[in-house]
Amino acid sequence: MKTSHLSCFFALLLPVGIAAAAERPPNILFILTDNQAASLLGAYGNPDVRTPHADRLAEEGIRFTRAFAVNGMCSPTRATLMTGLMPSQHGIHSWLDDELLDQWPESWSAVAEFRTFTDSTVSGNTLL
Repeated sequence: MKTSHLSCFFALLLPVGIAAAAERPPNILFILTDNQAASLLGAYGNPDVRTPHADRLAEEGIRFTRAFAVNGMCSPTRATLMTGLMPSQHGIHSWLDDELLDQWPESWSAVAEFRTFTDSTVSGNTLL
């Protein structure tokens, strides 16, 4: 009898929990390293390189096994990850040399004209 009452209680709370979760944005930690092949992490089978913290994140989160970069250079790939657009759409096709940073306009952004995944809302609608 107790089990039945507990089941009913939790069944009644489930819609409340779902509604509360729908009202707040997801909490996502996105880690991107530069020039690091997946094969350099223990979580992806490397027996020689010790990466216990990254391995734990992979174990407790999501481990991607079929990910591909859209470009061999870091800047186009980062812009694609931020915007969801291909390099032919966002216009970044090569590495952005940060040694030339002092020559760039002060408030310049490579992807400012595009909606990015870090935008929390667009026209009042939650993106994620």
